[in-house]
Amino acid sequence: MIRKKTREFADGQFGKFLIEVKNNISATRTLKKIILDISYELINSNKEAILLLTDPKITKKRIEIELEKFKKIIRPEIADRLIVIVYENKKFITLGSDLNFDIESELFRFLPQLIKKKGFRLNPTDIYFELLKVMIYQLFNNKGPLTTEWLAKNAIGCSYPPIAKALKNLGNYVKRHSDRRVELSHFPKDEWNKLLVMSDKVRSTINFTDISGQPRTPDLLLGKIRDLKRRDIGIGGVFGSIYYFPDLNISGSHRLDISIHSRNNEFDPEFIEYLDPGLKKTNDPDDPVHLAVHFLRRKEPFFTSDKSGEIWADPVECLLDLHEAHLESQAEEFLNHMLIEGEK
Repeated sequence: MIRKKTREFADGQFGKFLIEVKNNISATRTLKKIILDISYELINSNKEAILLLTDPKITKKRIEIELEKFKKIIRPEIADRLIVIVYENKKFITLGSDLNFDIESELFRFLPQLIKKKGFRLNPTDIYFELLKVMIYQLFNNKGPLTTEWLAKNAIGCSYPPIAKALKNLGNYVKRHSDRRVELSHFPKDEWNKLLVMSDKVRSTINFTDISGQPRTPDLLLGKIRDLKRRDIGIGGVFGSIYYFPDLNISGSHRLDISIHSRNNEFDPEFIEYLDPGLKKTNDPDDPVHLAVHFLRRKEPFFTSDKSGEIWADPVECLLDLHEAHLESQAEEFLNHMLIEGEK
């Protein structure tokens, strides 16, 4: 059976195999580093290793090419002790060295346990506050009234009853049209204040602080995120706010805020190591936050893509980011700007 984590690099152990699980790898350089780290471990032991890649963002062919390159530069007695297994579409595919059929069958029974344990568990979607954010987004952008069906199926991704209940709870803030479409009559200040109080839980925010003593600047972190070319990440915070409001009275930023569109229940922080190995998750309010990761659990993230291909978090998320960074005066200025834009 799979045992608890035994070494710093391994997530588990199955018989003589050390097992490392990596989710959603999106860059070959990350794959190369992982393989190199495992090879160092194998040099100092007589064990074998399994690298389990779950839902990788790079192709199986690319993984096979990198594995072959690895075998050409590492001693055969080391390279032959590494097996790569890809898990996608609920199927396991073994690459490189073959596994004994009996061992493979038993191993595949237990690997899902490791997959489930990997990463951070996210909070469930709060339909009311997600609807509130979508309605404010529509207000900011002067999108006009929407059908309840569209809000349920296209924006939030849920059934009709929870949306109807959420709209009812918004009370007089909702303007109802004769054709049953709805929109906000004005900015829902009271409900917005409730969201501010609960935003970290509603958004499943995970904060990272630097423990190396030499944190990378937000600009450097942003550059590495751009290199990933991921379409599920929107840039928010100060950077995103300035995109929507270039005249915002602010200079520089001490942190980077990003929004990740994920309908999964877990988040694998694998790419955080790529951004900066010195970044570690923190729950301590006294720790400086160098990277804040927020999660959008609804169906439509409402990201904006500019001419250069940059992906920006929507202005409501950017406004929440400013509040979480304690930039209250800038948040008020940004809010007033967006309300004025929504009236045009």
